[in-house]
Amino acid sequence: MGTEGGGKGGKVGESCSHVAIFCGAFADSVFSPTNGLCFCTGSYGVRADNDLPGMIARHGSRINAVHLRSVQRLDGGRFYEADHLAGSVDMYAVVLQLLREQMARRDSGRQDWRLTFRPDHGKNMLDDLTKPPPANPGYSCLGRMRGLAEIRGLQLGILRSLFVTHVQTADVAQNVCSQTARSDCSKVKK
Repeated sequence: MGTEGGGKGGKVGESCSHVAIFCGAFADSVFSPTNGLCFCTGSYGVRADNDLPGMIARHGSRINAVHLRSVQRLDGGRFYEADHLAGSVDMYAVVLQLLREQMARRDSGRQDWRLTFRPDHGKNMLDDLTKPPPANPGYSCLGRMRGLAEIRGLQLGILRSLFVTHVQTADVAQNVCSQTARSDCSKVKK
């Protein structure tokens, strides 16, 4: 399948079968803080039978990093990358469950309570459209920054509406969301 909207296309393969079971078995094989999952919502989201919020609820304590992106599932197992807040991945439910996991970690005293939320891939937009093709397609600077802004806005909206009062919002959002910005901004060339 060709690409739509600047994203990569593909077809769901057999290698995705039983991914939720594999995630648990892999993460539980060696108990070490360094043996964890990189939870990619795009990779796991291509299969409708992968309950992403449920996977986070079951294996969240073993997630070390998060790649947030969405895909649009099509007939016949085909899919394409969609905008971060569009497509077949319920990004609200995913981010809600990740924030619950992060708060549970913080409340239990884990030193590594902050998850790295990374907006994976991005749409080509504005002057990204006139730049030469990057060595790593799908990682346009402006498109990823748009994704970052969308994810941070979603995080703040969830935090403010469900978890904290107005007075607490700024402090909690700074603590919870700041890791998101640092993980992406550290890679921006000056």
